[in-house]
Amino acid sequence: MLRLSPPENLLLEQTDTLRMMFTGTGVNILANLAAFGKEVSMLSSVPDNRLGKTAIAHLRKLGVTTQFVQAFGNHIGSYFAEMGFGARPTMV
Repeated sequence: MLRLSPPENLLLEQTDTLRMMFTGTGVNILANLAAFGKEVSMLSSVPDNRLGKTAIAHLRKLGVTTQFVQAFGNHIGSYFAEMGFGARPTMV
């Protein structure tokens, strides 16, 4: 999944810049296992474009093997998240 978030705990209406982060429960679990020295692989698909290549590069940077990630199509699941700050909760 592609998470798009405003920088520095801002709200969407307070910025014209968004940060891209490839994340999700599966990615988080695999990245943590890789950090503990486990060999992990991702089974998924990404778009066959520069965004998909960037997602694969991010997984590799985390230590996740990507031999089972296929590239096809043009779309990736995405969501917007405003990160919580103080008493304000994170909003998706």
